[in-house]
Amino acid sequence: MKNKIAKLMGVVLTAVTVLSLFAFALPASAAITPQTWTKQAMPGATGYVMPQNDISGTAFTILASGPVVQDSAGNLFTYVQTTQTAAFAILKSTNGGRSWALSSGTTGTGQPTAAVTALVAFGTNIYYAQSNKLFRSTDNGLNFINICNTPDATVISTMDVGTWSGRDIIVLGTTSNVFSIDSADPFFTVAQLGTPDFATTIGGNVLAVKVSTSFGTDRGVAAISTTGVMSYDVLGGAWGAIIGSAPTVGAITAASIHFTSDWNATTLPNFYFATSNGIYAFRGVLAAPSTTLQLYSTSTSTSSTGSFSSLDVTGLYGAATIYGGIVNSSTQATQLVYSSNAGATWTAPKKLQAKIGAKVFVLLDNSFVTNSTVYTLVGGAGLAASDDSGFYYSVDKGASNNEISLINDFVTTINDIAASNGITFISTSNSAGAPPSAAVTAGSFVNTAGSYQLLNAAAVPADVATITKAGGGTATITIGPNVGSSYTIAAVSGCTVAGNVITFSGNGSATVTALVNLDNFSVTATIGGGTVAVTATGASTVSGTSPGWNVVLATAGTAATYFPAVTNTVATITPVPAASDITVVFSPAGGSYNP
Repeated sequence: MKNKIAKLMGVVLTAVTVLSLFAFALPASAAITPQTWTKQAMPGATGYVMPQNDISGTAFTILASGPVVQDSAGNLFTYVQTTQTAAFAILKSTNGGRSWALSSGTTGTGQPTAAVTALVAFGTNIYYAQSNKLFRSTDNGLNFINICNTPDATVISTMDVGTWSGRDIIVLGTTSNVFSIDSADPFFTVAQLGTPDFATTIGGNVLAVKVSTSFGTDRGVAAISTTGVMSYDVLGGAWGAIIGSAPTVGAITAASIHFTSDWNATTLPNFYFATSNGIYAFRGVLAAPSTTLQLYSTSTSTSSTGSFSSLDVTGLYGAATIYGGIVNSSTQATQLVYSSNAGATWTAPKKLQAKIGAKVFVLLDNSFVTNSTVYTLVGGAGLAASDDSGFYYSVDKGASNNEISLINDFVTTINDIAASNGITFISTSNSAGAPPSAAVTAGSFVNTAGSYQLLNAAAVPADVATITKAGGGTATITIGPNVGSSYTIAAVSGCTVAGNVITFSGNGSATVTALVNLDNFSVTATIGGGTVAVTATGASTVSGTSPGWNVVLATAGTAATYFPAVTNTVATITPVPAASDITVVFSPAGGSYNP
């Protein structure tokens, strides 16, 4: 009986198995659903991530940007000028700068109609200046109202806001003076700050103003102008009367001021500030001249002399963490520098991706102490297509900085793609978008009047760049090395050589000889009269984009020159030898020049 049951069970199981095979084989005869693909969005104009890269027909270029500020809720704000119809805008980011939108959205009002010259966030109020006009938003950037204008129609170049007796006091620095406005005044009267005022006591174009952390008790304001004198005002009295003013190193072109939380006008009247010459500590002295201590000199920055655009500080005086943004004045390379011990030592400058930038704006997040987040915006005026200017984000105190939005660039090649956990990674490159240049088949260029720059002139062994001066007037030639460059400079006739500077008082010539294969150096000339020509021998190539071209000058091949906006500059392109044929290409078509 057991054997029969086993046999029956075996038959049943076999039948079930066979039927199951048929059941699972049925889908093989069903229709196959074709595989479908969907388009992967690329960074573009949406969210102002990479506006130039937008292929939907809304592509545009950012022409100016900055500064970047943060309100008490953690929102970021910045100003941009673009090639769009609505060229000027205040943007707002609610996600740490990953994307941006008009602060006014689709219903708000009061967006700028011209260049913004200053921008400040105080609490949830946002202020911006447009020439001599001051605008304020009390609804977090949704609507802006023009609350007042400077009485002398001078441009507002800097501003700050403090609280006094429960009301906002707005301090303005202009091209002529320092003013204050009491927000409780229904007429927003603009009054000169100080008795006598700043223009009378210090003078110059005001570059930076800052209210002190004790503003609620002493109404203290620090200000610095192009004179390079740092001064402090208490309760609207005479500038430098309570805490003495202090000079810096000569005249300056840029400045930024920051107070630490432990500032005290009586017991600790010290703070930090930056100028175009470096970063300083202001050491206040009561009723006597104060002093300054230079903590970082722009001449120590890599490549050449630079200029600081902004400063931010956290911590206590004497133990502060200090951040500064710098633009190299020769190569326009953009960098971030910082010190974690009040300027005793500094990190090596962190080079940012941008090839060109007028200013570097640095901002520490409201919660920097706990999240180590640093925002950096490479911007300013004079931005151009494919210059890689943009907004950077760091979560490791600036050790690494990722460019995440407001990027002036576009993609021409997708090199690789990968996806993980719903995140797509794309490796891209850009081989187009070269800036305005002149290509010359003879390796010679001549410039008359003003200044010119030949950037990154590369050379191979035994190549020689010959610099000649013809005609009356003087010329100063600066040979600027890139990192690791090696060459010799020799005066041939009619000039003197001091270090890397060649000075011509009339006709003459000098040579620069490269010592290392594919060495790089820059040639910068300031011409007081006559003409200066640069000619080189050897193989020739041109690569990169402004202002970081790698150029090999040659007797046959191509040479590229970059001409900054200097009034009445005339570029004369000549063949060498004179009988040779040349081809000259001007780009972009329709540019602001007259061939």
